[in-house]
Amino acid sequence: MDGLIALIGLVVLAIPVSIVALFIMLGSARRRIDALEQALRAQAAPAPATPRAAQAEPPRASPARAETPVARPPEPEPARKPAPPKTPPNLPPAPPAPRTPGPVEAALAQLGPWLQQNWFYAVSAASLALAGIFLVQYGMENGLLPPRARVAAGLGFGAALIGLGEWIRRRFGDGEQSLTAYLPSVFSGAGIVTLFGAILSARMLYDLIGGNAAMIGMVAVALIAMVLGWMHGPLLVAVGVIGAYAAPVVLESSSSDASPLLGYFAIIAVLGLGVDTLRRWGWISALTLLGAYTMGTLVALGLPGQSHWAGVAYFAALPVLAILIPARGLWPDHSGPVTTVGVLARVAIGTRGWPQFPTVMAFASVAASAFLLLTYFGGRADTSWLSLLLLTALTVALILWSRAAPALQDQPLLPGAALIASVLLQGLDRSALARGFANTYVDAPEAAFPWVVTILLGLGVAVSVAACWRALRGGDFAVLWAVIAVLFAPAMAMALEYGWTPSEVIGAYPWALHAAGLAALMVAFAERFARADGENRLRASFAVMSALSCMAFAFVVVLSDVALTVALGVTVLAAAALDRIWRLPQLTWFIAAGVVTLGYRLVADPGLDFGRAASNADFTLAYIGTLVILLASLWFLRPLERPTAKLMLDSAAWSTGGWC
Repeated sequence: MDGLIALIGLVVLAIPVSIVALFIMLGSARRRIDALEQALRAQAAPAPATPRAAQAEPPRASPARAETPVARPPEPEPARKPAPPKTPPNLPPAPPAPRTPGPVEAALAQLGPWLQQNWFYAVSAASLALAGIFLVQYGMENGLLPPRARVAAGLGFGAALIGLGEWIRRRFGDGEQSLTAYLPSVFSGAGIVTLFGAILSARMLYDLIGGNAAMIGMVAVALIAMVLGWMHGPLLVAVGVIGAYAAPVVLESSSSDASPLLGYFAIIAVLGLGVDTLRRWGWISALTLLGAYTMGTLVALGLPGQSHWAGVAYFAALPVLAILIPARGLWPDHSGPVTTVGVLARVAIGTRGWPQFPTVMAFASVAASAFLLLTYFGGRADTSWLSLLLLTALTVALILWSRAAPALQDQPLLPGAALIASVLLQGLDRSALARGFANTYVDAPEAAFPWVVTILLGLGVAVSVAACWRALRGGDFAVLWAVIAVLFAPAMAMALEYGWTPSEVIGAYPWALHAAGLAALMVAFAERFARADGENRLRASFAVMSALSCMAFAFVVVLSDVALTVALGVTVLAAAALDRIWRLPQLTWFIAAGVVTLGYRLVADPGLDFGRAASNADFTLAYIGTLVILLASLWFLRPLERPTAKLMLDSAAWSTGGWC
């Protein structure tokens, strides 16, 4: 019975080889028939006829007339009419310029036609690869060979396929015009997949080798595939990548923890991107990243809670690979337009400034990883910390890299936005990290001070400092980087305030000190921008407004209603004074926002009812004090051309005086 099963297995294994051989023989016969038809047409074609010379007829002699010609007077020439003006012909409108395909479209356009013409090669390669993997599984299910022999048989079968493909390539060639076109790639690709499957079987089915040995083996196979891909062409790489991603699907491992597969998928991603960076086959990189994210997500969703860290690390590593491997170094050099500007310009106004393919590929990878890191942290505190730290590291790295890679200018916004959104959502959803912060200090006041919100705010500060460094290096986006620098850390503080309510846990004054520290950081940014820009104080104005906003936020946390109203008025007065001293016209925006806020507090919250019921001291401090602040601010702006700020301060002063 076993012999019959083995015979059936050999027959099944021979089917794809026979199919490939038949197609090769058919292709050879077609070429010979075409050659014979061309030769027959060349022999049957008649010789070109020589043109006969036209026979010239002699001119016929006309009989001479006997009459003597009579002289006639010359007739006057008729007056010539002026020629009508030439009107340009109605030319048809010029046809529109052909649409230039995008980099992704151009990279993938070659895949479909090739598969339509050569689908049988891909099917044959997949059949051979599955035959090699099932060879190992068949031995396990029927107990024909010991585990070591089964794995050795798989490795030997894979090596034999690679050797056969290389022998065919050297003996008959592998070009499109040769009789063995694509056949070396079919055999070598199937051999690569078989080797991957054998190593995975040794690790996950039989536990014959450890994780380090399995990793070394897969790296060695990946290097072999890269070398063969360089020689054989994109088909081998595509077969190897697809088969390597699909190999774990047929293994059916009984292990509950599939986290080693993520390291395996990362190696396959390095393989595909590495070959592409050498040969510049764009669709190979697109295929590699698609498989890496698809299979990685499927595996990560099935991991147990204690292994979620592996999924987080895997998703953070993929964009780094997608950026650095095409750049062939640790410092990317992506040039051309940024992705967002290029796509918007192409869609809105039809310009041709389409970003390059490596830029689009990096943008897609960063966007996918940012989304996955935002949503995938498994509800565990340690995994949440790892996700937040990796988002911060990715944001800072992209900010630093964008100096030498101008096409990456917009990509730090993706993980940066995911970082703030993750902090906010974890607080609102009361994740394990947020619950641990709230319960530890509230239930046990004698416990040590929780540094969770301090560390999270420090992550925002790290991104702001990196953005400030990038802004000080100049460039076309220097102002935008300055805006990001003065907004990111305060935005992180606002996310913590609305999602985590730190003042209820650590107290109002410690939390207000965090806001005051941010104000001090913004003052330092203002000093650096003022020193770098000289008379152009646009960026310094942004930093000053951010510092005043942070101080107002600190006042909101710790002060009562009356004191808060006065404190907000003081920030408006400070903005007017700074504008008077340093000539910062952009502070008009802050003054306008401050006047609106003061009016809201005096009328609505706490409002006029509070003013009627308040004591004389509180009423005097809130309303008369605000009136004095508005008049003082108006006096500071008197010698300056600030019509909007003056109008708003004047209107607010008259209104406040009327309420008094």
